[in-house]
Amino acid sequence: MKTPLLVLLALALTACQTNAEFPLTSPYFQIPMGSRLVLHQPIEIPPNAATVRLQFGKIVSRSHTQEFEPVCVFESKLVGEAAQRIAPDSFEITRVRRGYSMLSAQAAPSTGLVKAFWRDDVGSSRQYYKTEMFLHSNQQPQIMYMTCQQAWEPGGSLDLRPLTIAEIRQALGDYFSLRLAGIDQ
Repeated sequence: MKTPLLVLLALALTACQTNAEFPLTSPYFQIPMGSRLVLHQPIEIPPNAATVRLQFGKIVSRSHTQEFEPVCVFESKLVGEAAQRIAPDSFEITRVRRGYSMLSAQAAPSTGLVKAFWRDDVGSSRQYYKTEMFLHSNQQPQIMYMTCQQAWEPGGSLDLRPLTIAEIRQALGDYFSLRLAGIDQ
């Protein structure tokens, strides 16, 4: 319980600082408003789904996502019986929200699958530090946002922190470019 409180304290202390105080390589560098997420090639959201996941520069299914590695989830407002084709476009980033969410093994149903998915000790949890980029396009208004995240477990080797710009770009690969306002021209 102390870790989430420490993360909130760290965020509160850094909330008033500007990007000038954090280098682009820092996980605390804020994506500037007016930045753009540019899709370079068409992608398809599968039937009966609203998202597509990108990891290591490739589209991956939910079941093949490596949760402890950076992953970005591109999301539409629509879910249909047919696949959704998303055309190349430049999406304006209208807002960025950062925070974490937690999944607890205690809240998970008691099935044989839980042991394969969660650590064996009761009360273990997996936390995700998320960077949500709210997107806008006049051509494709059904697109809502891109969420980039990485899982963390208490006692694990990873720190609970936002992804760096480099980690986000690595997850997106050649499908998307993250163009930062005032930095990338």
